Amino acid sequence: MPIGSNTDAAASPRPHASHTLVAVVMVLSAIAASVFVHRRVPIPSVAIAGALVAGINPNTATAAELTTLPGIGQTRAESIVAFREAHRDPVDPGAPVFRKPEDLEQIHGIGPKTVEKLRPRFDFSVEP
Repeated sequence: MPIGSNTDAAASPRPHASHTLVAVVMVLSAIAASVFVHRRVPIPSVAIAGALVAGINPNTATAAELTTLPGIGQTRAESIVAFREAHRDPVDPGAPVFRKPEDLEQIHGIGPKTVEKLRPRFDFSVEP
């Protein structure tokens, strides 16, 4: 073995390589989404290393996650989270507040055009 070689560094991947991969996939998904939205074609889900990358669920997403959507800035994302928390069912707090994309039109600043643009990026499935 040559002097100064580091077999550990060569054998193991960078510690945050998976984060980089996810970031690259999110960027590519955003680009693909803009193309598919203009053609009104549904965006297919992307499988990465056995994990399925799906849309964002507005019933569970954080404000930071919501800001990754085009046209949703920090203020609007915080409005979505505040509305969701204020309108939770007190008997069943796990019940979704938003059941379909149009339900987001109740948020100030989100209208039919925004909902139509974001429709393929939402996931309203209920986690078990």
